[in-house]
Amino acid sequence: MKILVVDDDITFLDKMEKHLELDNHSVVTSVSSTEALEQLQQEKFELVLTDLKMPDLSGIDLLKTARLGGNDSIFIVITGYGTIESAVDAIKTGAYDYLLKPFELALLKKKIKQVEDELRFRESIKMPQILERLTKLEDFDLSSFKDDFPSPFLVISDINPEIIIKRFDLNPATPLWLSFDEENGTILLSKLNSLKSRIENFAVQNPKGTIILKGIEILSRFHDWDSIKQFLHYIQTEVLSSKLTLLILIEKLSPLPSPSPALYYDALSSFVSTAFNKLVEIISHSVRKNIILLLRTLDDLVLSFNEILKKLAIDNSSILAFHLKKLVKEEILIKEKSSYSLSSKGQYVADVINILEKLGEHGPLSPIKIFRIPHLQF
Repeated sequence: MKILVVDDDITFLDKMEKHLELDNHSVVTSVSSTEALEQLQQEKFELVLTDLKMPDLSGIDLLKTARLGGNDSIFIVITGYGTIESAVDAIKTGAYDYLLKPFELALLKKKIKQVEDELRFRESIKMPQILERLTKLEDFDLSSFKDDFPSPFLVISDINPEIIIKRFDLNPATPLWLSFDEENGTILLSKLNSLKSRIENFAVQNPKGTIILKGIEILSRFHDWDSIKQFLHYIQTEVLSSKLTLLILIEKLSPLPSPSPALYYDALSSFVSTAFNKLVEIISHSVRKNIILLLRTLDDLVLSFNEILKKLAIDNSSILAFHLKKLVKEEILIKEKSSYSLSSKGQYVADVINILEKLGEHGPLSPIKIFRIPHLQF
């Protein structure tokens, strides 16, 4: 991990640099916030460890200024025991966590491990990574991976789906042909609501199975983009709320019509709901995420403030109070007297956390996959 350490104490900087490098981190140090801002503009850092009290800009002001400049590094604020209120303010401002001086190296390593977990989580849900993997894919032969996708199959295709079923020996399989009439410029199964109905019936009748979709290109010729995005989001919701798998087959890396090449990226991004950014902001902090998952695993689903503090081994009650207050405000938690439980929305968010931790990885746990395939001849 690349780490920027900001402190006006040169001795402290030297000590931190030595210890972090022993753990194989790449470390850059800065003696002022002004210098740190210059470094943040020149280089990409996953983590910034900054002292709260600095001679020019405070650690909080450094964080605010960096965010205004578009920097998304994770910040951990370092402060003394006498300024715990300021540490809470830093969390409210957007700091990921804090450290109280003097701190044990074991605690620092624990915090860094949490940051590494957070970075992996963020990476797993970044749609550009899916786009990047797609552009690097070799031609995909479904027959080599058929065992990775559960049957039965619903094959939706702009060519005769029987060709796909026969070529890849899919059994049992239901074909759904997006055939079209060139003369009249219409798809015979053109209404997206009709597609939704067929997909819904397939999901109801089959607890497990695979939906294969080929034909985003042809859909874009007969439907406005907002309608297609809504359709793709519907499929995403149907798949992620069940045990189905979605396999999207694309022949061209830029399947959507010019002059809007950005629509292709938009197609991938459409697999994220409109509430995605808000949801990620709520659960992006490990404390909030752990609170939700803790309450989800309980038999009675209710815990007091002190029980949560103890079970999650949180070392400061003010920080826990801040995160609990945020979750209650967002209606994720229900507070009754001094106890907390998950709301129905919170139960849903807990399920989404598990989904998000799987969704971005192009591997066997991902329920949605996008592949490039060679042109299929009749």
